[in-house]
Amino acid sequence: MNPCILQKLQAELDEALGDEFGIDGDTPLEEAVVPYGLIKSLPYLETIINEGLRLHSVVWVICQKFS
Repeated sequence: MNPCILQKLQAELDEALGDEFGIDGDTPLEEAVVPYGLIKSLPYLETIINEGLRLHSVVWVICQKFS
């Protein structure tokens, strides 16, 4: 992954999750359950997920199996 993109995503995640989900607190982030509404409100994360789905779509795999 591009380091600039990763840095921007990390900043967005740190800002959104830092105070509430233990990045700076006692609870490890791995144990936190992040509400869907909060994840949905992260536009850069959504953009990266959509780009990953666009580049690595499973539709062609399904089509090849049925051809």
